[in-house]
Amino acid sequence: MASDRIRLYTLVYLALVGLAASKYIFFHLNELVFFAEITWWGYWEAMGATMTTAVLKTTLIVAYFQHLRWEPRSLTNLMLMSVALVILLMAAASFSITWATSESATRIGSGSREFATTMVCSLRSRWTREQNPRQ
Repeated sequence: MASDRIRLYTLVYLALVGLAASKYIFFHLNELVFFAEITWWGYWEAMGATMTTAVLKTTLIVAYFQHLRWEPRSLTNLMLMSVALVILLMAAASFSITWATSESATRIGSGSREFATTMVCSLRSRWTREQNPRQ
């Protein structure tokens, strides 16, 4: 019984090490393959593959090392719902930031784009003064 658990945790650990090493392979694939030039594999493909492996690594860690696999399904569903809500909140925040700085914001709201630009410029100048106090 104990040896089965040790073997399971060892396999999960080796899978995590392999997934962590795959990040290097994704970004240096053209250098590692000597016999052919891979033209279809670029930065964004490597980024997508890296994000996919990050999701796989997170799933393995949560399922096995945090013992969520052996918990009741209601707790698992609660965790999945919280992750979905976090993703929705991040998407909503991203949408509101893009909307506030877009062209439609100046047409709908009175000068909201100019206000956002003024705020960014004032924050940038304040940061510059704090970084270089002699100027």
